[in-house]
Amino acid sequence: MLYAQTADTPTQKSVEDETAIENKDTESTEEKAEDSVVSESEDVIEEETDEAPAEAESPTTGALTVTTVPESAYVIFDDAAKGKSPVTITDIPPGKHTIVLKKKGHFAKKATVNVKAGSENELSFELVKPVKLSINSDPAGASVLINKKDAGKTPYSDSTLKPGTYDIFLTMEGYKKEQHTVTLGSGERDSMFVTLMPVSKVTEEKEPVNEEKVAKKEKSKVSSILDKVALGVFISFSLIILLIELTQK
Repeated sequence: MLYAQTADTPTQKSVEDETAIENKDTESTEEKAEDSVVSESEDVIEEETDEAPAEAESPTTGALTVTTVPESAYVIFDDAAKGKSPVTITDIPPGKHTIVLKKKGHFAKKATVNVKAGSENELSFELVKPVKLSINSDPAGASVLINKKDAGKTPYSDSTLKPGTYDIFLTMEGYKKEQHTVTLGSGERDSMFVTLMPVSKVTEEKEPVNEEKVAKKEKSKVSSILDKVALGVFISFSLIILLIELTQK
């Protein structure tokens, strides 16, 4: 029994030593493997860092937002309908483009816009309504000139004029010329009635009295009278002398 125990002890110790050696070798092998993995991972990261980033592509088109007052006007861009305002038009090639705006009861508007690549522009337009102007005169048949252009004869009516200021002249043979100025806003109306005055009843304004001219005129009259008196005295004196000489002879 004692021998068996004595024999078993060294054997067990030997097995434990071998196990420890194997574990140590295994740990050493795993550490080497981990070092190898870390090194490979670091190499991969360095390769990714060295790669140049891809450059962003430059924009090749632009965009345009069109608004109008009032809204809901038809927008025609380069002869293509784009809907009603407000509307945003995208993918526009760089360069000049034509915009036409139309709305019932308003004047159409046309514009040219220059679009740049990468730009986002916004344009706003005001659409105006025509104004109406009526002109009547007594007597009728007077010639109507609007801003120095012949517009016809009274009674006159036009509902296609644009808002603005207008100089109106009415002329008729035998009557004094009449002049009026009117300013009309979008959609406004104006009616005029003008009574023409015959030329015979037109009172001419008198020229203002110039006192200096009057004084000069009076002085000229006095001077003329004095000259005439002096001439008469001279002639009379000459005649007296002539008579005395003749008497002595």
